[in-house]
Amino acid sequence: MPDTHTLTRDVVAQQLCDIIVENRPKLAGRVTPRSPLTRDLGIDSLAMIETVIRIEERFAIAMPDFEEFDAERVLTVDDLAGMVIERLRR
Repeated sequence: MPDTHTLTRDVVAQQLCDIIVENRPKLAGRVTPRSPLTRDLGIDSLAMIETVIRIEERFAIAMPDFEEFDAERVLTVDDLAGMVIERLRR
């Protein structure tokens, strides 16, 4: 499990960018913490499920089911990083 005391939101956001590029190599160079997940990156429900699985593996946390994601709250990679930080600090 990562040391939650050294993980900042910026570090988590960058790791999430890396996870997204690992899953979708065509997005290399286009993914930033401010990237909108669906509009700019084309992350559909299947890609989000794959991404969440990788997040759970990388950070040793349980993320909410896809149906529980608040589309208004998780719009960008940085929003997703905030959710990961919340889960890490529980």
